[in-house]
Amino acid sequence: MFCIDMVWPNWDLSPNGRIHWKAKIDLAKEAKFEGRLVAMSQFPDPPQIPKRDILLYVVAHPPNKETDSDNLLAALKYYIDGVALHFGFDDKLIRMPIVDWGEIEKPGRCMLYFLPGEAILEVRALMRRFIDGKV
Repeated sequence: MFCIDMVWPNWDLSPNGRIHWKAKIDLAKEAKFEGRLVAMSQFPDPPQIPKRDILLYVVAHPPNKETDSDNLLAALKYYIDGVALHFGFDDKLIRMPIVDWGEIEKPGRCMLYFLPGEAILEVRALMRRFIDGKV
C-alpha cells in the first residue's frame, strides 16, 4: 500500500526509557506530531486506506547497534499513530508487526511498510506450513 521513511525513534519512548512519566507524555505527543509531519511531507495527498487489517513491516537501520524488536516497536508506536492519523485509519487495524534489521546508519531510520491485510494471510499460511514441517 505505502512506505514511510521514518526517523529513528526517541529511545526514551521505549519501555527501557528511564524518564519521568510527565516527560514521557510530552515526548509521546511530539512523536505523534512528528510522525504525522513525516507522513504529510512524503504523502501530501494521502490515498484512501481500506478499513481492513494492515500488516506493518519495519526495516530498521539503527544508529549504532541492533536493539530488540519489542522495544523498537514500542518506541515507534507514537510515530505510527501520527502516520495513521494522517492517512485516516485506526492504528488498531495494524496486525502482526514484523521487524527486520538493516545496516547501521547515522542518525538511524526506520522504513515503515504498511501492507494490505491479504499479506497477513500469506504470512499465516507460511507459518502453518513451517509448524507442520512442510517448509
